[in-house]
Amino acid sequence: MDSSNRSSMEKPFLESSDASARRARAFQLASLPTLAAAVLMVGVGCVLLVAGQDAQQGKASAALRRSEPAQLFVASAKEVSAAELEVIEFDYVIVGSGSAGSLLAERLSKLNATVAVIEQGASVPSGMADRMPGVRQIIQTACTVFNDCGIGSGPGHGLLESIGAFTHPGGSFQERFAMGGTSSISVGAHFRGGDAYWGSIAKDFGQHWALSEDQTVELERELQVNQRPAGGQKGVFVLNAIASRATGSAPDVFMIPQYNGGSDGLYENSYTAFLEKAASRKNLHVLSNMYVDRVKIQDGRAIGVIAQRSFANGLRGPEYLVGARREVLLAAGAVGSAALLRRSSPSLSELVRPLRDQALITLAWHCGACNVTQEVLQTVKALHGHGDKHLVEQLQLRDVMYGHGLVMNLAGQKVLVLGRIVKCWACAPGVLGDQLEMNIVLLQPRSFEFDVSADGQLSDVDRLTHEGDIKAAVEGARLVEAAVQRMPEYEQLKLTPAGMFHEDPEKDLRAGGGIYSFFGGTATCRLGDVVDGELKVKGVRGLRAADASVLPEPPAGRPYFSIIKVAHVAAQLAMRDATSK
Repeated sequence: MDSSNRSSMEKPFLESSDASARRARAFQLASLPTLAAAVLMVGVGCVLLVAGQDAQQGKASAALRRSEPAQLFVASAKEVSAAELEVIEFDYVIVGSGSAGSLLAERLSKLNATVAVIEQGASVPSGMADRMPGVRQIIQTACTVFNDCGIGSGPGHGLLESIGAFTHPGGSFQERFAMGGTSSISVGAHFRGGDAYWGSIAKDFGQHWALSEDQTVELERELQVNQRPAGGQKGVFVLNAIASRATGSAPDVFMIPQYNGGSDGLYENSYTAFLEKAASRKNLHVLSNMYVDRVKIQDGRAIGVIAQRSFANGLRGPEYLVGARREVLLAAGAVGSAALLRRSSPSLSELVRPLRDQALITLAWHCGACNVTQEVLQTVKALHGHGDKHLVEQLQLRDVMYGHGLVMNLAGQKVLVLGRIVKCWACAPGVLGDQLEMNIVLLQPRSFEFDVSADGQLSDVDRLTHEGDIKAAVEGARLVEAAVQRMPEYEQLKLTPAGMFHEDPEKDLRAGGGIYSFFGGTATCRLGDVVDGELKVKGVRGLRAADASVLPEPPAGRPYFSIIKVAHVAAQLAMRDATSK
């Protein structure tokens, strides 16, 4: 995408957004010396506001009639009045421009139809912080008040915070209010989701879910999936040792494909793979910095969404009705789509199910003789232009990536084991170090569920309660620890246990300590319960959910590619319905 298009997509709004800003500033006038001055200023501001808003509405309507390109933003929506009569409408309204929304926008904008994508964020994920997930953890923890890496916003400002993301234990998720969404934390390690997993969905909900091998490979091509291995070999030895000690049929250590075929040498994500490619289409409209409060339902049909301008300070502007002539498609994620349904009507709220997540347990060892963090940071600094493929390839050879994995059954549970070198969390302040991190992931636990509220908050449950889940985690922790201690390099690398689980993993796990989300949230709008086999929300015409929320449970591995498949199927169904009519 050329620079002019990119800059326009990054703009939060056109000038019409200033109307909301002027309203916010009007409230600040109460601090003026006299109330009379405040009243006068507010009165003048209101006159200017109405005139300016009417002018922008007229410009937006004229632009739509001329089919001008995408960035109409809030000017293309009428402010909701009591009558709600005059509405600028689109054929399709997509809520969210993340992993699923980006693909939906690219596919549906191929139709002879207008498409609006509503995104709460505004930024375009074009830099390394968004698109190299393997080094995010090292960068964020290393660039602290003690170590200014020269690549964030200064000392004490880690990159996760600088892009508006956050991480918490248990059922919390990183929120990415940006185009491309949470694909920026999922890409890097590619998992198809499992043949048995998708076979079961196709059997229960229709053969349109059974993508052929050619269709799957084509999706992987669009995402630039690369079979080249990433990461070093320290974790591979541990995985092989675990496989040899596993009971029953010995599992195989497998190489994890990577999304590292980007044209500029960086990892692909949903924005670069899909939305960016459709940015110049005149029928695609991106409304950024917009918070969708609820789906507007009339006579049992979704006729659009009620949205508000979202300001950086957390304030929101007036409500606007963004109309949908054909469909509203929810692509706000397992948390966002569920919360949106809860806000839309009592009957939809009752449909929402608990979020099902993947549970992560981590064992770590300080690595006194490793230099990976220092090497990565030096390479990162040299990546200033974000486009040197040679340096990116050097990063990919480090142990910071999930280069290999091992899946096995423990206590009746499917468990994924991964290994890498990361920043030493427990090093002394101001000291950069490394640790060998072995991650045990319960891919489909029975007891790692969370309720989603109408405001997108998750219930605070960060422990495993099902006996089978606990046994699988304990068995995995003991296998990993035994394998690491038998590494030929154990003494040479100066490995010493760090963190929990080393003395009594069963006690720690039963107490709920050290269990984290692996960001595999699914199932809040699950197939069969909330949506039918064609992803149509039950009881409401013209409304589909098309993201991680519809998956009945987490897939076998990172959920990113499974979300892409959901969006692909949703787009095919919507396009079929459009052409049949």
